[in-house]
Amino acid sequence: MPASIHVNGPALIAVGAQGLQGQLAQLGISEDGVTIQLNNYDDPVMTDAGGMRVPVDLQEMGQDAIIRMRLVAYDLAILQRIRKRANAAAEGVGPSVGRLIASNNHGFRVAISSETDEPWRFFLCYPRSAQQVKVGTRRSMWDVEFYSWPLVNNLSTSFGARLYDHVFA
Repeated sequence: MPASIHVNGPALIAVGAQGLQGQLAQLGISEDGVTIQLNNYDDPVMTDAGGMRVPVDLQEMGQDAIIRMRLVAYDLAILQRIRKRANAAAEGVGPSVGRLIASNNHGFRVAISSETDEPWRFFLCYPRSAQQVKVGTRRSMWDVEFYSWPLVNNLSTSFGARLYDHVFA
């Protein structure tokens, strides 16, 4: 297959309940696409056979992702729902510290679609890092970052747990 240039442009971002079920609601449109960072983790297996510094194998330790976007057009009510933490009564009110996110269904499903590239769907996401906006006389654009990790329903193994796929649903 020949190489091609990808110019995705703005992307539509929708959110819903974590997992596969439920309707999506349009969160907004990104200013300049969405940055998706897939992180792969492994640990070296060290033995005398490999020497002091060279592993004889690598042990798979999973994958997670960080999804960053700048929303130029957005639904304020949905954005406020995302900014509300876990079981907090309202946006800006502290949640129960120590509460588990996935186990208590506080996560979100995030779906991303652009005109020219395949869609992305992350099954378990939670807002992370700074949620930043400049309040002033010009339009307000929100910088939003989601952390995504595999939805592990069976806590005895993560084998087969999904982090993402390429379906907009």
